[in-house]
Amino acid sequence: MIYYLLNFIKKFLFGYFQGYSRTRFGHNYKLTWILISGDKGINFKEALALIDRHDRDLHASWMELHQLLRGEYKASVPEAVVAAFVVFLLTNGDFKNGIVYSGNFGRDSDTIGAVAGALAGAMCGLSGIPEDWTARTRNPSGTCLQFTDQLDIVDVAHKLTELR
Repeated sequence: MIYYLLNFIKKFLFGYFQGYSRTRFGHNYKLTWILISGDKGINFKEALALIDRHDRDLHASWMELHQLLRGEYKASVPEAVVAAFVVFLLTNGDFKNGIVYSGNFGRDSDTIGAVAGALAGAMCGLSGIPEDWTARTRNPSGTCLQFTDQLDIVDVAHKLTELR
């Protein structure tokens, strides 16, 4: 499963959309190197090479990975996206470990966790998410997003998977 997901990512990020622009909501958004290179020109290939040099050992590559991905600005999307994919790989798609390590990555850790968690959740499904985590987040109060009040997130997820 991880192989197919990585192939999709590789095609999307390194192939089809490089250099092209798209129109969305009347504005031009360029899907170019911004997705695959950080402020210092760091890209997925360099990050993958780094973790491969350390035999994909999370702890052995952790600090060097931080130094490689750290951009000039406070935090940036390219930095966070690359970090999320690398954390996903280093935790072998494990949802709990991916979220915990993403949260401890620093900088834009909420984005890193959201992307790594989405990848792991897509790969392993509900069974890969700790039951107590699901129970605590299953019924949002609608405080931040009023439309979520009274929704059962697990039911919504099941309905979404039926759309395929």
